[in-house]
Amino acid sequence: MTGPKPGDEENNRELFLKAMGALNATTFRAEAPEPVDAGPSRSPSSRMRQLKRGTIHIGEELDLHGFLKDEALKRLEHFIMSASVRGLQAVLVITGKGINSPEGPVLPGAVAAWFREQGKGMVAEFLPAPRDKGGSGAIVAFLRKREER
Repeated sequence: MTGPKPGDEENNRELFLKAMGALNATTFRAEAPEPVDAGPSRSPSSRMRQLKRGTIHIGEELDLHGFLKDEALKRLEHFIMSASVRGLQAVLVITGKGINSPEGPVLPGAVAAWFREQGKGMVAEFLPAPRDKGGSGAIVAFLRKREER
């Protein structure tokens, strides 16, 4: 028995991708994802490193456990506007993981969508919280400085 011929791996990969496309399967890229709303001078990991080192502090927390989506988003809007006006650098939004919700996790996606759409003028970037701050059940939002808006 002989080993694979040069080019066999590439041909197999192409066949695999065509088959996946025929099945309408989602493909994943090996490259790293684009940073979420990263500013020009700092990468998301830079702000998160600063948070972990203590150079950036979480100014306030908002716990949205138990709220329905619409009420949670109203509270989020008020909270972010207030934090932004007061010049806070970072805030923590606790969404929970949604494991007790009959329709599955709703708030994490709704909060992220709000940050991307309505909050983009106030929120420079947002990332899942470090494990000691809530992990996947919370989001750290880094707020824009007033001159960045």
